[in-house]
Amino acid sequence: MEKRVVIEILEKGHKDFKKVIGELDSETLDSVQAIGKWPVRDVLAHITAWYLEFIREIDSFLIDKPIINLPSGDDAFNQREVRLRKDKKLEELLKEWEDSYKALIGKVESLSEDEWNHICTGHFWPDTKEEVGVQSLFATYQDSGTSHEGEHAREIKNFFDL
Repeated sequence: MEKRVVIEILEKGHKDFKKVIGELDSETLDSVQAIGKWPVRDVLAHITAWYLEFIREIDSFLIDKPIINLPSGDDAFNQREVRLRKDKKLEELLKEWEDSYKALIGKVESLSEDEWNHICTGHFWPDTKEEVGVQSLFATYQDSGTSHEGEHAREIKNFFDL
């Protein structure tokens, strides 16, 4: 998948998420459980954590020491990262979310073609058995046409019938 396409998908997902949360008041963002047991603020914390994790993973891939399985698993990672941000004021969380998005976009934009196409020799994703590489972090975007954030924007939009 081309780097430009991934950036466009990330940008669209972020724009969609911003639009959805812009239609909700802060009390709703803080308290209404829109996705499972998570209010929208927890979804923000979750997305923020994954943007930061993607940056960390890209860096690990580029030195051929890929982090392809979080030691505690995705669910435990999600719970921990949401819990870490639980006491932040909504404004602080919104800023961290925006900053993490900009950092990921900056990271992807800064990658040379060689870095973007880098494959970690001898490392494979456990679920797909495909080679691990920077592009492979974004492989689901090609199938779905949306980013992780864009998918959550759609779920929240549907939940609130916006």
